[in-house]
Amino acid sequence: EALTSGKVVVVHSAKGGVGTTTVAVNVAAAFNARGHRVCLVDLDLGCGDVAVELRLEPHNTIMDLLADDAEVDDEAEPIDALRTKVLPGFDCILAPPQAAAPQDLPAQVLADLIPYLRSLYDIVVIDTPTSMSVHTRTAFEQADVTVLVSTTDVASLRGLTIGLDQSAELQTVRPLVVLNHVERGEGMPAEEIAAGLDVEIAARLVRDPQVARAGNRGEAMVRTHPNAPFTQEIERLVDRWVG
Repeated sequence: EALTSGKVVVVHSAKGGVGTTTVAVNVAAAFNARGHRVCLVDLDLGCGDVAVELRLEPHNTIMDLLADDAEVDDEAEPIDALRTKVLPGFDCILAPPQAAAPQDLPAQVLADLIPYLRSLYDIVVIDTPTSMSVHTRTAFEQADVTVLVSTTDVASLRGLTIGLDQSAELQTVRPLVVLNHVERGEGMPAEEIAAGLDVEIAARLVRDPQVARAGNRGEAMVRTHPNAPFTQEIERLVDRWVG
């Protein structure tokens, strides 16, 4: 499947607890399962969950960008001081295990990192914190695709509205919306949400206890349950960006 080099997919929600990291992990895993080289970046310096969801030990983290004296083999790529390998062709750049203040990572360092990752990977998926921090803004500005995650309850939809407004202010690419934890008869119907906010609902991820169980084992749902409705929606989402 032909893919233009180095696509950046940014996943965001202005409200916590809606499954942003789960969406980012599964999108990254779905691309990797198709044979693409993928890097998943955890930009939530205060409380990043990618390491938790994939059961990874964060020996190397994004904060190693600041280490001038990192002992790296002469033959090694500079990226090796940052990345944690998950599977062949699937790497992560993790948030630090102890919370770091956003100002500890200069915005320009991140602005330089994203194009570098584009040169190494087919897909760069960036999981962002809920705040529209300088790092989140930098990611939005360099994104080819932005995905806003929400559930169908009123508080989450208010967060979705904030995310849409912020994206419009930044004049970035028009975001796609992913509704997570969807249950029949719960919350506003997707069509009503889409019409009310003038957005496209790109995926509706049904609530499935297997998603959390896969995460508890450090696995992505798209790998453990390829035929589940959740997986099929993620695959449909990824299909849009391939080819």
